[in-house]
Amino acid sequence: MKSLKLALVSGFQIILLLGGQFASAQDTNFNDAEALLDAMRARESYAKTIEQFTRFLPDTVSVQQWYDRIYNDMARIYSEVYTAEELQGIRSFYESPVGQAFLNKRPHGFQMFAGSPPTNTSEVKLEEAKVLFEVMRSREAMEQTNQRISRTLNVHFTPDSLDFLYRRTIETYAGIFTLEELRGIRSFYESPAGQAFVDKRPLLIEKHSEVMQNFQSDVRNEMNVN
Repeated sequence: MKSLKLALVSGFQIILLLGGQFASAQDTNFNDAEALLDAMRARESYAKTIEQFTRFLPDTVSVQQWYDRIYNDMARIYSEVYTAEELQGIRSFYESPVGQAFLNKRPHGFQMFAGSPPTNTSEVKLEEAKVLFEVMRSREAMEQTNQRISRTLNVHFTPDSLDFLYRRTIETYAGIFTLEELRGIRSFYESPAGQAFVDKRPLLIEKHSEVMQNFQSDVRNEMNVN
């Protein structure tokens, strides 16, 4: 009996020890995820999204609570999807000069389709941009996005439209980034952290969509209450 009690106590101590290590790892991942989101300037993006949905709410409703909620939810998701090493590797890219250029110059949404395509692109830059998009698996990402739009909005892009979007995006990147920047971005996406970023992107987007859908639903409920 005494041996059994000692075994149970020892087992309990091991569980406590492992539990503490697991909690510590989770905290570390969450902190790394927050640092990555800051490096990616995610606060700016989330603030714009929140503003679009909360501008119809009365002034008595605190917008800050929605801001904090989405930011914390996304930090949690990044910490669950990526390892600490991957989070640190991705953050290192975004904090680098090339990563900062990527954040400063990259087009958003329909900005890249407004007006005429860039005319100052060389064949070398176009080829580099094509290789970059292959490494980023951008066509695959476009098709996955098209499927999600089709499921949620019951509309979709035709294959010809996707071909146009893909070509136009390549042309835009070739026009706004220098050759050195394009090569630097490709170097990141070819690294282990970059490949993990791409490999786990579908899961990240799926979880992100769930967060945004819940957010939109709660904002609509708040509007109905007020």
